[in-house]
Amino acid sequence: MRSLNIGIFNDPELPKTLGKKGTASDIAIYNRKVGEEVYTFAAPVGYPEKLAPLFQTIGLSDCAILCVKELTPALGEVVLALDAFGLEGGLLVLDGIDQTKAAAALKGTVAAGYKTVGKDYNAIMEGLKGMEPRKGGALKIPVDHSFDVRGVGTVVLGVVRGGKIRVHDELLLLPSGKEIVVKSIQMQDEAVEEASSGDRVGLALKGATVEELRRGAILAARETGVKSSRDLVLELRPNPYFKEPLKVGQKVLLGVGLQYEPAQVVAVEGGGTLEVRLRAEREILYEAGERAALARPEVKGLRVVGGGILR
Repeated sequence: MRSLNIGIFNDPELPKTLGKKGTASDIAIYNRKVGEEVYTFAAPVGYPEKLAPLFQTIGLSDCAILCVKELTPALGEVVLALDAFGLEGGLLVLDGIDQTKAAAALKGTVAAGYKTVGKDYNAIMEGLKGMEPRKGGALKIPVDHSFDVRGVGTVVLGVVRGGKIRVHDELLLLPSGKEIVVKSIQMQDEAVEEASSGDRVGLALKGATVEELRRGAILAARETGVKSSRDLVLELRPNPYFKEPLKVGQKVLLGVGLQYEPAQVVAVEGGGTLEVRLRAEREILYEAGERAALARPEVKGLRVVGGGILR
């Protein structure tokens, strides 16, 4: 069975035509199964009021569907966020806008490489057949939702990144390092014995509370490459449209995977690509070489500072 996780950006109505609505918070999830293929669509319904749902939806996604009806500041910010995180695979859905005009607005970003399709269910689903899920290393599952279910206990939702997970597996909850046990696994509301990289799962767990399983926590195999630190070094490519330079002592928000946390700029060095040293308020979970983005949500207009690689 092939699973694909797709972020839908700039059209709150499109997800309703592509899948059946599931979990909804500031990120809404829609599901569709076609034969042996499972599609999970995520939409940042809390955006543009808040940046976190946008960054976290990108973190959930293997690829993107970017809808363009008109050129707006919100569209520009979405495009720059996709570029900051390097989400290269995607579809460009044009809704009444001239293709040349749209292409000019996307020039120089990852979205310029998205395949153009019409706003049509069959065309979109056909376009998604050419998309690939992210390749993973050791098993890890970033948590995007958690809750208590009567008669079941603590349940988390997330996408398997790397390896396989099986019922009764013992995993580590990061950053705390607590040991947890997988009591059961569900996919598409059906109980399964195991799930593989790319699969979106619901896990009933023993050994942790909902409060400990907040969004951005990671369930990982014991032999994990995930690091945990408050001190980070980011090789940042600044967004050329963000005019205010980063300064030592400045407060920023750091997006890594499904984490979106306050941090302070400790040092800035370099010219085109900057080496930015950060001190986060919480432990940040990351792997060397993972993409991250910085934001300044308090500024007027564009809030995405840029993106790059964590060392």
